[in-house]
Amino acid sequence: FEFISDELCTQISCTMMEVEVVTPLVNPDGENTGSMGSIVISGTGFEMSAPFVYEAAGTPEVERVDPPRMTVLEAADGQAIQIFTRFFPLVECNEDNTCAAEADAVGVSVTF
Repeated sequence: FEFISDELCTQISCTMMEVEVVTPLVNPDGENTGSMGSIVISGTGFEMSAPFVYEAAGTPEVERVDPPRMTVLEAADGQAIQIFTRFFPLVECNEDNTCAAEADAVGVSVTF
């Protein structure tokens, strides 16, 4: 693994660790149903974990939230949050490039 850091960083999540892992084999039925896993990072005197979701094929999902977190002060300043989705609202919309129109047609709303 490799630590990625910027000495001039002023954000809440400046230090990042890049890790490449090979996921364990999951139940083959997971292709249709999905399942959960857990990523555990540990060392002398610490352990942290994060959930990992195996999505069923074609399941609508949030691909990325940017920024992934912020301070209360950043939120108070009205910093925008971008949400990137995939296969939303349906997997077929990715094939014919109609996802935005289809989401608008079904009245999608975002709440916090």
